[in-house]
Amino acid sequence: AASHSTRIATEFAQKLLAADPSNTLVVRDLVANPLPHIDTDYATGIYTPVEARTPRQAEVVGVSDVVLDELFAADTVILATGFINFNISSTLKSWVDHIARSGRSFAYGEN
Repeated sequence: AASHSTRIATEFAQKLLAADPSNTLVVRDLVANPLPHIDTDYATGIYTPVEARTPRQAEVVGVSDVVLDELFAADTVILATGFINFNISSTLKSWVDHIARSGRSFAYGEN
């Protein structure tokens, strides 16, 4: 059976689609398809020019690029997650790590 959060998110998504059938729904199930956790290849790969990346760096940064492209293309994002040990799951944390990229999703500055 689906969790409460999954049922609520599904119902919300269905209502959004019913309100505007031109909307497109993209589902990223982090339980069924977890993202890789950040590692050294990712941490060095995001600062390495594309043409100089190792195959492994290209692979792990490529995953992050796909997730960021999904996020940037979205008008609405629905997150459904359980509350595990008073925190978010490690799979959701990994998604956050992949979308929090200096120069792509935010910039360092005075504020």
